[in-house]
Amino acid sequence: MGHPVWERVAVLCAQLSDRPQLRRIIEDGGGGAELASLLEAIGSADDPRPERIADLVDEIERVLRSVGLGSLSTRSFLTPTAESTLPPGMTARPTTVGWTCPLARCPRVVLPEETAGSPACVAGDSRMRPYRIHPR
Repeated sequence: MGHPVWERVAVLCAQLSDRPQLRRIIEDGGGGAELASLLEAIGSADDPRPERIADLVDEIERVLRSVGLGSLSTRSFLTPTAESTLPPGMTARPTTVGWTCPLARCPRVVLPEETAGSPACVAGDSRMRPYRIHPR
């Protein structure tokens, strides 16, 4: 997951999840086949080739620019690890502090204040995986 294309995929997935009309804009702009191929590759049981994913994302960005939308930007994520725990002395039941990619293909993280419910993964066509902090 160290390839920089996965941050671009995370941004695209977030945009598609938050703005379902974006899929139609991409399709109407001529990028429907590329978007379908991208989502299929990401959701596949096989590990997708980052170079192929980058080519598909590049084409989708070209379509977005052609219809007057900006291209995808990258952003950094602080992805919690499975070993994260509450600070010493604090006790609690496991608490969901956010959601991560259920396919472990991108570094997308959604925090509770960013959503009213469990967010969806457009590539995996499923709910994102809850990330919970467990007491020590």
